[in-house]
Amino acid sequence: MVPRADFIPVLAYARTAEIALEFLKKGNRAIVEGRLREERWKPPHASERSRLVVVAERVTSLDRRAAPPVPEASHLPSIEETTEALERSWAPPRR
Repeated sequence: MVPRADFIPVLAYARTAEIALEFLKKGNRAIVEGRLREERWKPPHASERSRLVVVAERVTSLDRRAAPPVPEASHLPSIEETTEALERSWAPPRR
């Protein structure tokens, strides 16, 4: 049997994103712990689409030059709180 690789979209924010950017490169193996979030959108002239993404709370590299595990993100605002804050601060462009 040939091994199969799955590539799953991952979103990381704040310090988790900074550490992942510094220590992970394309092709690195990693353990990602977090929450699943479904994203839905409707392109023009097409049916509605959706996908699952992982919102990372902890990322650990499995390769030799590994970074230490990212500390828990419990001190960070939740995705919902971040989204609400962005929606409150967003203003439509003026015409």
